[in-house]
Amino acid sequence: QQNPAIYDSIVVWQDNRNGNWDIYGVNLQTGEEFQVTADIGDQVTPQIYETTVVWEDDRNQNGDIYGYNLGDKKEFQITINTAYQGGPVVYNDIIVWEDHRNGNADIFMYDIQAQKEVQITSGPDWQGNPAMYSNIIIWVDERKGTTDIYGYDLLKKEELQITKSPLFSFSVTEYNPRIFGNMVVWADSRHGNTNIYAYDLQRGSAMMFVVVIFVCGVFILLILRQRNPYSFWMFFGIIYAVLLVILEEAAPDVGTLLLFVGTPFISMACVVVSWDRYTPVVTVSTMFAAGYLLEIGRVNLGLGAIVNVFFWTALYSLLGVALAWAAQKRSKRARMLKGLFCPNCGKEIQKTWNMCPYCKTNLDYTQFYDDGTQIY
Repeated sequence: QQNPAIYDSIVVWQDNRNGNWDIYGVNLQTGEEFQVTADIGDQVTPQIYETTVVWEDDRNQNGDIYGYNLGDKKEFQITINTAYQGGPVVYNDIIVWEDHRNGNADIFMYDIQAQKEVQITSGPDWQGNPAMYSNIIIWVDERKGTTDIYGYDLLKKEELQITKSPLFSFSVTEYNPRIFGNMVVWADSRHGNTNIYAYDLQRGSAMMFVVVIFVCGVFILLILRQRNPYSFWMFFGIIYAVLLVILEEAAPDVGTLLLFVGTPFISMACVVVSWDRYTPVVTVSTMFAAGYLLEIGRVNLGLGAIVNVFFWTALYSLLGVALAWAAQKRSKRARMLKGLFCPNCGKEIQKTWNMCPYCKTNLDYTQFYDDGTQIY
């Protein structure tokens, strides 16, 4: 006897006392045991909700989904397709299962009251191992080359991505999801061994709302403080972080690769464009902070990820500062032979200018020589 399931005082399980797998049950209050199926085929993996028992049935030499009403003691067949259907779950009048009729595993559901079957997923990759609570169906999904947990809201008619490989660690495997209320739990192998992780559907939505407000606030700051160049580079860092997260959604590990491999080039680009040695510090710090905020709503990154954020932020910021310092030193030596340059920002100016148009330095009290040197 194995694979038990329970609702209230009723326990059901699969039982091979008759030489094949049947579904049996027991009422814990009365102690009465009862047999749900007696067919010569195998009936396995039962699930129960209130008076409805469902299971995977092999009486037709392929996996089908059957059900049984404990109230009126009537059995009913849910699927009739010749392909494999298995792993059923039930909540209220909704039955959900993994279905292979299209040549790959998809998620299907059946409404007992409406007597209507609905296909939930239709992608070419494997979707299976479903679970359900209230109006939320969840499953394991391989559409992006690695297993993630996805969901579907029957009321809003929208799909949810519950897990993904975070920017601060490469692709991981998530499987065996379960759901109760707003909390989804699953087995997760991101640290080399298997641990249990959880995700709060409400907390994730609230965090994304906070991130959107934060991005809008920075954008408003950029408009109001156009004369502060650091506002622009801060906003640039946020936009880059958002793009990395979007890329990570589309293709596993692409965002992570760009984060760690592309950031040094971002630091150099900041130096070349802004000609300010401190711009990389602002951009890189903002980029990693925004990326962490975007990720923390989806997975619990923990102390290790925070340490990684500070480490890589410091490393790439210092790299950018060093590159800026070296570039400015080299540029000043080269420009000594070419004409006149602002003593503050180093950009080329004209003798007739009273103010540098780039950094707004007052040039009225500076006398220039044609070799590029200056005295005050």
